[in-house]
Amino acid sequence: MGLWDFMKKKKGERTQIENSWDPPKKVQAMKLDNKEKDYTLTLLYEFLDGNYEERGYLDSLLYPETWYMEQNLESLKNEFLRMIHRVKFRYEDYISEADFLLESRIKPQKIESLEEVILKKKKAQDQLARVLEIEKGVEGNKVESQGYVFSYIRGFQKGLAVEKYYRQLEL
Repeated sequence: MGLWDFMKKKKGERTQIENSWDPPKKVQAMKLDNKEKDYTLTLLYEFLDGNYEERGYLDSLLYPETWYMEQNLESLKNEFLRMIHRVKFRYEDYISEADFLLESRIKPQKIESLEEVILKKKKAQDQLARVLEIEKGVEGNKVESQGYVFSYIRGFQKGLAVEKYYRQLEL
């Protein structure tokens, strides 16, 4: 067996190197991380119920200025609004698909599956209405949709208090 024999192969046969190659673990991890999120109403509620207190606390220890807190709150709000737009787009897209299905099944008289499509469309419309309501709440700064803001501010204030405490101990 010569030095370069591993590169020779018969037709249709794979070499040992080709059979044993796996993508690096980083690439596999990236594929797992890039899974498309399920943009539904549940995702919005998870964001609203999220605990941003720790993030605020760490941010205040990093840079204890109120403008920094306001900038991060604006960033959180923008992130939430982007998420709302994605969820809204998903529901609007689903409703338009349902309309197409309804229209295409009424013509050839395929009515047996029509009720299911109508039910799913109604559910999507109800959830879209709730998404629009949450969006108005965020833009209007209503208390119901400001949980993440209060959580972040609470954490930021705790971080400021800790820093102030340690500064007093140094004096």
